Amino acid sequence: LGVSQLRSDYKTYESKRELASQHSLFLASSSLAPLLPQLLSSAFYSSTAATPILLDTRPGRNVVAQVEKVRNAAAVVVKGSCVAVKVGRTSWTEQELVANIDAVCDAVQGGAIGGWSNVKSIVVKTEVSPAVTLYSAAEE
Repeated sequence: LGVSQLRSDYKTYESKRELASQHSLFLASSSLAPLLPQLLSSAFYSSTAATPILLDTRPGRNVVAQVEKVRNAAAVVVKGSCVAVKVGRTSWTEQELVANIDAVCDAVQGGAIGGWSNVKSIVVKTEVSPAVTLYSAAEE
């Protein structure tokens, strides 16, 4: 979508909220960063799912590589002491999901403050499923 189409077709908050709910990922040129909050309103910025990810689209930049990096990245949401990481999609095979969960656990162990000792639980869920606990730390 171009800026002019956003301005003309998505004037109301409801239409912007509808647009935000229709897609799982939004990419935008970093040159548009100052305009995006006004164009998209809080319909896009109230949740991390719809917040546009900025790409460097200046000449000579590899946009395809940037898109692949974003597509392959894990989305992380931090709320207080709880961290949620999107580790896969329902269309993935069991092996792909297990491999990705293992990779995220390895990253937590190596990169989190306090490492594995600060992890209290690991839970897997979809938007419509109940939470399934994979790991729960023993009470001290």
